[in-house]
Amino acid sequence: KRLHEFAGYKCVGINYLGDWGTQFGKLIVAYKMWGDKALIEEGGVDELVKLYVKINNAIKDEEEQGITTLADQSRAEFKKLEEFDEDTPVFLKHDGGYTYGGITWGDLEDGDEENIRLWRWFVDISLAEYQKTYKQLGIEFDSYKGESFYTDKMPAQVQLLRDKGLLEIDDGASIVNLEKWNMPVCLILKRDGSTLYPTRDIAAAVYRKRTYDFDKCIYVTSAGQSLHFAQWFKVMELMGYDFADKLYHVPYGTVSIGGEKLATRTGNVILLRDLFATAIEKCRAIIEEKN
Repeated sequence: KRLHEFAGYKCVGINYLGDWGTQFGKLIVAYKMWGDKALIEEGGVDELVKLYVKINNAIKDEEEQGITTLADQSRAEFKKLEEFDEDTPVFLKHDGGYTYGGITWGDLEDGDEENIRLWRWFVDISLAEYQKTYKQLGIEFDSYKGESFYTDKMPAQVQLLRDKGLLEIDDGASIVNLEKWNMPVCLILKRDGSTLYPTRDIAAAVYRKRTYDFDKCIYVTSAGQSLHFAQWFKVMELMGYDFADKLYHVPYGTVSIGGEKLATRTGNVILLRDLFATAIEKCRAIIEEKN
């Protein structure tokens, strides 16, 4: 961002929060089974991570026995969040004062209302933790619109894919076939009708073009997502968006521990705040020794 600003660009820094998806279905199931409100309010994101690791381990154990009960429950809980109607806007805020949601929810069943409440709570806890790190590093963002913001913007893009004859049904899921371009299919909707990363990324790119009329839209993510970006960039092109060639993916490498990549779901993580604390401690020891 700073390099582009130096080169004369007007830049908008977007923190595209991963605040949507099946992982929240898993977390909701985990909380309903094992959660303790007081413990989470005291321990914050650390307690959420413990629950997330626990549910993923339980799902893995079931899968090894050929059972899918918890995985199915997780998908069902997330699908409840996605059932919305355009008549009831909900604007979400966190303590920092940013409005980063404009999601619309419809007639809520009892479970849905509880799920939305839990989802908001989980996101607020996570965001409060992120803010500490951003402050420590002197990082500022202009927008905090995460995946959830695009919930009501996805149906129009899915319909456009249908209208252009790009959407195919494969084993109940809606896909775009990219075989001609030597890529696997791009999954747009799961069998249960819930959305995925490409669905949200397409809706987000269209919104950003309409909002900012960008010359470049640069995505900075792990190199592990390179195929994902190649796929949905191609889908944007096939949809006829003339700005598809202005989308860029800038990948970075991944950090591993003992040869395994960092992954929250397996608990194979080193928290950034702990890394910083260790670095500060080591630097302080050197300064005290030399001065």
